[in-house]
Amino acid sequence: IILKYQEGKLIQAITRGSGGEIGEDVTHTIRTCRKLPLHIPHREYLEVRGECFISYETFKEISNANPGRYKNPRNLASGTVRQLDSNIARERSLEFKAFAIVKTNNSFKTKSEQFKFLMSLGIPVVEHRLVSSSKEIADIMKDFDPLKYENPVDGLILEYNDLEYGKSLGVTTHHPLNI
Repeated sequence: IILKYQEGKLIQAITRGSGGEIGEDVTHTIRTCRKLPLHIPHREYLEVRGECFISYETFKEISNANPGRYKNPRNLASGTVRQLDSNIARERSLEFKAFAIVKTNNSFKTKSEQFKFLMSLGIPVVEHRLVSSSKEIADIMKDFDPLKYENPVDGLILEYNDLEYGKSLGVTTHHPLNI
């Protein structure tokens, strides 16, 4: 999901779409996400990329009330985001966590600075840690075991904290360039 804020207000939420192309406008359902601010203390334009999800606990509750109807939390979240009725999205307790800033007037040198900025605005961010050795990475991989994690995850993403160095490594359509 890409969130667009202007003059401190959430003005649009859109899906990534296929192949990195812009997808559907889902502002009406994203406004129901738990803990996602509709107003932020930042007046300039800001675009944020993140993930909308349903926790395993919430998925179990929904599945127990509707046996055999839903396959997994990821598919349920994807379908919920696209609901025409935002009340259904509200009932399913969607959550959002940011993982990148797409556009802003602010200048950041590190990913850590971006996360700190987003958190200062009240925007939830993905869990993250700054590491300096491969041993630390191995320890983190144990902490983020998908079978033990409270929210559905695809896996662990490693990013360079130095944004310029990260940009120098190139991009893909699945992981477009972030500021």
